[in-house]
Amino acid sequence: MKWKYRISIILNVILIVWIIVQYGINNLSTDSLGQYSNDFDFIIKLDNNAYTINTYKNTLTKQLDWHRDTVISYEVPSKLKKDVFDKLKKIDIFKYPEHYSPTSLVREFPSMSYFIQYTVNGNTRIVDWKENTESETTEAEHLRDLFDRLLKELESDNRIKNLPDSKVAYP
Repeated sequence: MKWKYRISIILNVILIVWIIVQYGINNLSTDSLGQYSNDFDFIIKLDNNAYTINTYKNTLTKQLDWHRDTVISYEVPSKLKKDVFDKLKKIDIFKYPEHYSPTSLVREFPSMSYFIQYTVNGNTRIVDWKENTESETTEAEHLRDLFDRLLKELESDNRIKNLPDSKVAYP
């Protein structure tokens, strides 16, 4: 009789642990970024490294040719920085692997590459995407939308418009 009681206790403990783990996994990605904080910073490389925004150092780098860049002091407006955070939270950035490569039957050549490294609440994470497909997954579209929005924002800024033209040909 004692062994049935012990097995019952063990099964109950396993069930409780399983419920806790499942709850944690289901809530991990949505709440991983937490609340916006002043330590939120990021490095984002757009358009095959044509532009690199670095909020850790408040710089913007524009690639002028294959061996030369120009770097300017550039502080991302606080509203845009908050918008980036909100977008990362909305798209549930924690579900993206470090080396992101969505699947698709349509190959893209030459391929684009994007990169984001961000820190919030003392935690740093990277998502590196070599977009060699025209993936139409929701995750790919959300991430592509974020990068495209930032590129449009940069290209509308007069300080960036006045930088020297790039000699690097992008598709």
